Amino acid sequence: IAMSSTQTNNQYVIRLRNGAVASSFSFDFPTGNETNFLIGQETETVYERLKLAAITSFDGKAFRSVVELEVDTSNRYAINSWTVDAGSGGSTTTGTTTTLAPTTTLAGGPTTTLAPGATTTVPPSTTTTTTVPPSTTTTSTTVAPSTTTTSTTTTTLPPTSGHDYCNTVSGRWTREFGDGGHWAAEYRNVGGFISHPPNPFDGTAHATENLDEIELYLGDGKIHPAINKDYYTARFTRRVNFDAACWMALAVGADDGMRLYLDGTEILGYWSNHSFRWDWSYHYFESGEHEIVIEYYEQENDSALDFYWLHR
Repeated sequence: IAMSSTQTNNQYVIRLRNGAVASSFSFDFPTGNETNFLIGQETETVYERLKLAAITSFDGKAFRSVVELEVDTSNRYAINSWTVDAGSGGSTTTGTTTTLAPTTTLAGGPTTTLAPGATTTVPPSTTTTTTVPPSTTTTSTTVAPSTTTTSTTTTTLPPTSGHDYCNTVSGRWTREFGDGGHWAAEYRNVGGFISHPPNPFDGTAHATENLDEIELYLGDGKIHPAINKDYYTARFTRRVNFDAACWMALAVGADDGMRLYLDGTEILGYWSNHSFRWDWSYHYFESGEHEIVIEYYEQENDSALDFYWLHR
């Protein structure tokens, strides 16, 4: 909206700012004897409409935040709506889940830049950490019209013979166990997701194999010929039998989510989308059998998983 003086041709600007919460309209008249001015409407074309979604966790519950906004040709933006779903807890997801891509362009060109130099954050966070109670048995139920399907998968390994791990891996980080055993690996293709797969180990595995050690730096490659390069899960199970008790350090690095269970208890984990990162800690192994389980999922882009341990 522009106002001009008929005597001096000076230009005076009045701006109307709009937002999701409130709008303001202010006039700043010049001093003097101006008697004529015009009020009109200036309309900016909406360049594109965006929908952004994020899922995070707090106090054991998952929250989903969705924001819709418009961007005009001057890279100014306005939030049209912002919703946060009520949190839900537990390790089993039942019902219908609607998944949004991280950024969806509804109209206009491919540019998603908002205000020049501005930083836009869609709360609560794009980083998600979810802790799921440990289990080697996963049961999920999908309800369709007049149809109920239940699937269960359980991994069981035969007993292992006793071994002196305390001296085999003494004083050095290693991926080896020295007992002649292996990791029992099972892989599953899962549907696309934003945060982490809602049913990561549902149903029968799409591929299985035995691995002597876990050293998987795949980049953009496949973990197995039968498995997609993105949106899949993997579970690795190994049973160890300690001749003598001792302290051991265990470390797992991954891109994306991973968690490690020792005898059914989660002891390490970054169950979220992230670049490669390590987690490690010390644990006391009593003499006798123990089960080590590593769970992993890959969302998109690079994929990697690595395991080390040593005797303290």
